Amino acid sequence: MITLYVTFLLLLLAVDALVFAFIFDNPLFFTVSIVLLAGSVLSGYGVIKNKRSKSRVIEGWHIGEGIEITDPENPVKTTVVLPVKTLSLGFLGIGSPGSGKTVSAGVGYLSYLFSNDQSAGWSVLDGKGDIDFYLDLVRCGVMPDRFFSSELPGSDSINLLEGDPYDVVDRCLRFLVPTSVSTSFYSDEQRTTLHRIIPALKQLGMPVSMRDLYAILTVEEAAIDFMHLARQADIDESSLMMLNTWFNTDFEERLNQNKGMLNRLYVFVAGSATDRLNAYQPDISISEATEKGLKLFFHLPYSQFAIDVAIAIVEMFGIEARKRQLSGTDGYHPYPLLFEDYGGFFHDNFGPISSRCRSAKMPLNFTFQSLAQLQKVDETFKDEIDDNVQTKIAFRVMGRSTTRFVVDLLDEFETREVSMSEVGDRDGSNVQHIKQQRITSKMLKELSPGEAYISTLIHSEQGMVNPLYRVQFPAPDLDNGIPAALPSAKETHEGRGLGLWSKYMNPSKLADINQELYDSMQVNAEVSV
Repeated sequence: MITLYVTFLLLLLAVDALVFAFIFDNPLFFTVSIVLLAGSVLSGYGVIKNKRSKSRVIEGWHIGEGIEITDPENPVKTTVVLPVKTLSLGFLGIGSPGSGKTVSAGVGYLSYLFSNDQSAGWSVLDGKGDIDFYLDLVRCGVMPDRFFSSELPGSDSINLLEGDPYDVVDRCLRFLVPTSVSTSFYSDEQRTTLHRIIPALKQLGMPVSMRDLYAILTVEEAAIDFMHLARQADIDESSLMMLNTWFNTDFEERLNQNKGMLNRLYVFVAGSATDRLNAYQPDISISEATEKGLKLFFHLPYSQFAIDVAIAIVEMFGIEARKRQLSGTDGYHPYPLLFEDYGGFFHDNFGPISSRCRSAKMPLNFTFQSLAQLQKVDETFKDEIDDNVQTKIAFRVMGRSTTRFVVDLLDEFETREVSMSEVGDRDGSNVQHIKQQRITSKMLKELSPGEAYISTLIHSEQGMVNPLYRVQFPAPDLDNGIPAALPSAKETHEGRGLGLWSKYMNPSKLADINQELYDSMQVNAEVSV
């Protein structure tokens, strides 16, 4: 505004000088008028340039009109945009049930990605368990390419032994081998077993599954069959030597050493629900999805089984992130991961995986219902989320501990407090600079559905700024004429592969093995007592 005033003033003085130059026929006034006119032109150019820079369209997720309350004492109406560069570092959303968190932060974010680039891929790992998230995406026209459920029959299949041999070993160690002081000896034995079998199993030159692994460990004939194939295949010498060492151990001794692992492995191989975990030609390949930009939705209603499946899936994403790091990320498109109500699913390797994903153009985004869900995460990793996720979105929350956490999360601002004092005939004043919270617990509790506070980072001409907005997320368009329904159920076939499960296992054989393992575990428990 000041620059505009200066422009008009210079222009007015230039005109006056030009008039005097003609009246008095004085070249000095003419020179002055030229100088003032040039100044007004330069000043006017500055005004136009400044307006253009202010009206510059920011590329990113346009939320809508809101109020910036970075300084709550001086609120400013503005357009709220989350820039692409900031979103590449992920976001953290928190809100109670009914606050609009899933629709606004989840469906809204994925709708933005879809509208920005329909070929862009992403994955959702939903630990909440209902299907509304998926159905709302369908209503918005954002159709996932694949849908996997740990509970719903007929959903797409996956193979948990997908990947390179030693990547598979590391993944299986996360959810197959129990670790505790009392079982350290058997845990070490089970780790050794996986290191000896899986590398050779993966080098047979044919698809394999966890069911093949179970058959090899529990049926002597299957183990003999496997050894015969391994010795004929083109397996590296060290893997074959390790496999021979394992096979030369007495079968009953091998079985006894691995009973704990077999009990954990059993839930991944027995029952119709596990058909979708052991397909030789699965519908879902994590490697293919990240490479081709497929949209995946993992429906994981909270249970121990869902947790184990989720760990395996996250480990697969970690492997893809590592590949991107090693080969350089320049040739890769971003592949965001959205973890919905995921608090109870974190495992001890999630922190390192998240670090890899962030640097591999695979930003991690989280939504939680409460502080309690966050507290299920390792304390160190919880701090890492706060440090590394640059955008925090706070919807309505009600619990005392959660509101206090969010109030602290949205930081403080500096204000002045003036105090007056009077002593006798003397009076004085004192000005103090103090810090106060930007919002209060009451303000959080009174938010309408879809209304939120957003703290983020913006790259400006002055450098990095950390604004705080209050904004109402727009309701997504849920009427695209597409029927809101889950994908049609399909029958999962084993496909073409090693086939040791179908060759050596039948319901009676499997029941006998399971009962034997159970009885043995009970006896061991009684002996330990």
